[in-house]
Amino acid sequence: MSNRQFSKYASANIGFEIDHTLYLSNANNGAPDTLATSVWQASSSDIIIVSSAITGNKAQVRISGGIGGNIYKLENKFTLTSSGYADVDYIEIRVLSDPVNP
Repeated sequence: MSNRQFSKYASANIGFEIDHTLYLSNANNGAPDTLATSVWQASSSDIIIVSSAITGNKAQVRISGGIGGNIYKLENKFTLTSSGYADVDYIEIRVLSDPVNP
């Protein structure tokens, strides 16, 4: 799977996604498949999962919170439609301290 790292400010409410297109193109014993379910989990309660969705081959999540200077793991557990196979992928979120306004 993949290991991607993104950044956000602590106060930002922002969306991220994992594009599973390449994985799905050959996921069902050589045949294509689609996403049936997608469940996100954060490595800490400091990160709030605001919402999640599946759009085509993309598992999407919107998050808020986090403490500046920390890195959090967001795990995406997904199930495929035809085969019923399940797998896991994740992204990492580096939370930046909010900029100070002069």
